[in-house]
Amino acid sequence: MRRAEVSFTDKTLASLGPEAGKQTEHPDPLTPGLALRITGAGKRTWTFRYRSLEGRQSRVSFGQFPAVKLKDARGLAQDVLGQVRKGGDPARDRRLERHRDRVGAVRTWNDLAQRYFAERGASKRTTPREKRLWETRFETAVGALELSDLSRSQVRALIRQMG
Repeated sequence: MRRAEVSFTDKTLASLGPEAGKQTEHPDPLTPGLALRITGAGKRTWTFRYRSLEGRQSRVSFGQFPAVKLKDARGLAQDVLGQVRKGGDPARDRRLERHRDRVGAVRTWNDLAQRYFAERGASKRTTPREKRLWETRFETAVGALELSDLSRSQVRALIRQMG
């Protein structure tokens, strides 16, 4: 990824064009870590790199330019720095939130199986066979258990029964 130095004003940022097939990053000279990333297709996104207190480098995105103006992006960058100074890690927090939303109400093995079959869809040729295996071999044995409650001994017993 190429880095390019430009003076940052909303007008100059709007005039920046994409390079065919390349992603470029234009760092803000006044806010270390803040950059406008432009894809080869012309999509402009504000990104901010920082280091957590543990020393791990992370990056967060603030949205697309021109919807998010330069002044707003600089303010958001300062907000992130404030969170980091207090021990937070906004990138990690966003990742955990997305994971929680994805996992949602999946608590038992039955919940997990229902989600799996719903996401897998009926278009796969093996889905009916997998569903039949779940219903005949596993559902009654482990379906009502919480995901974290399945022990090694229970797995071994299931394997022995199938054997």
